[in-house]
Amino acid sequence: MKRSVYYNPIINKDMSDPDVIKYKDGYLLITSSFSFLPGIPLYYSLDLVNWKFVRYIVKKLPFKKYNRVHFGHCIWAPSIRVHNDIVYVVFPTPDEGIFVTYSKNPFSSWSKVHHLKSISGYEDPCPIWYKNKTYVVHAYVKSRIGFNSKLAIFETDEKLENVLSESKIVYDGSKDNPTIEGPKFNIINDELFILAPAGGVEEGYQLALKGEDIYGPYVAKRILQSYPTLINGPHQGSLVEYEKDKYVFFHFQDKGALGRVLHLQPVKIENGFPFVGDKIKDYDIGGPTLTHPYYLKKHVFKKNNTYFIDNKFPDTFTYACNKIRSIYFIKDDIFNLNCLYEKDDILLTRNAIYKDIIGPSFIFKTKIKTNFINNEEEGGLIILGKTSYVIKIINNELSVLKIDLDSLNEEIIYRDNSNKKVYNITLSVNDLNCTIYVNNQKINNPFILTKGKWVGSKIGFYARANKKNQNKGSLKIYKTIIKKK
Repeated sequence: MKRSVYYNPIINKDMSDPDVIKYKDGYLLITSSFSFLPGIPLYYSLDLVNWKFVRYIVKKLPFKKYNRVHFGHCIWAPSIRVHNDIVYVVFPTPDEGIFVTYSKNPFSSWSKVHHLKSISGYEDPCPIWYKNKTYVVHAYVKSRIGFNSKLAIFETDEKLENVLSESKIVYDGSKDNPTIEGPKFNIINDELFILAPAGGVEEGYQLALKGEDIYGPYVAKRILQSYPTLINGPHQGSLVEYEKDKYVFFHFQDKGALGRVLHLQPVKIENGFPFVGDKIKDYDIGGPTLTHPYYLKKHVFKKNNTYFIDNKFPDTFTYACNKIRSIYFIKDDIFNLNCLYEKDDILLTRNAIYKDIIGPSFIFKTKIKTNFINNEEEGGLIILGKTSYVIKIINNELSVLKIDLDSLNEEIIYRDNSNKKVYNITLSVNDLNCTIYVNNQKINNPFILTKGKWVGSKIGFYARANKKNQNKGSLKIYKTIIKKK
């Protein structure tokens, strides 16, 4: 019987900094979420290829800073590990330090976030329980601490509650492997490894560092690079022992507006090191494979592509900061986004909810109705990126604004003076080129979606008031469908 084959990327949407563990009869996957909260999405799989969204792990962060929008900040690369039947997630924020949350049932609930180490400039932490002690490896953020390209380790107690030692640098890649980051501890054949990317997000490669002991010395070997398939990166990832002595490797590839998409590579252990992907001719190194037979029996989950129909906040949507009170309400089975007062730029509005785009070609269909009470209220859609587009309804006139973050210029592309309060809006995206239709009327020449700060393009709904005491209305959001073409 012919085995099913998968194709890379296995998930063609934003899945930055993936980390994966085997958990009971399946596998758990987490990714970075940056400034979008709730944060750290959790996925579940039975076959390593097809993944189901489960929940977000972190509800909010306990800092006033994150009550406002700071794109590119907040939760960077997390790690997930199991110890004594407890699942731990350790994650950094580049300005505040390292945090821990844990769960005995990761599908149900997670502990309140614990601030393990208060410090600026640490990133990408990963724990290990090794020789009856507990350690965390991490990298450094040059923009915060003045240097990078080094990996360091500190000791904690078993439950990751208290730091027991200062960080000690165990590997300096400044000369041979600059911008080394994203370290992940692994034990392979009873030997200690740190797997980490180097060389930068778009043009980098993967390293395996074998250690004689926890503090080294470590011997580095390049195990995966882009040649010959030209899958750029391949960047930060996760080695998983899915069966006894059988491994796979997950990593992301930066694809601009699509975000950092997820790849899955075969692994062999050769000469004491993992060999990842397809062999590059005449070189003792692997290149990313484009296709491979399934490692386990194929199991596909039913996908949800319809939202705002079930009397709850839609899963897979997030805010761009900590949730603020009264951002929405549901009345008569209709989702209402409140027009709360905002003084910031429209792209920094707090009462907006966003969703990742789901591929290079897709349809986004929604129906919205304005329930504005005062003249200073507005709402609509935001297509978020380095160059953003806002479908803006104010005083029941619809316009499309182009906002370029380099120049902050705004251009009115279209204005509808029909005074309609109901708007059927369709975004038709072909190879990242977006055309907008309002009430079945095409209103623009296609524009290309762009990536944001560390993330791919996102689509969101927003509602706001531009003057105090002018915030009595709301934007009604009806059935919304997002599906691939």
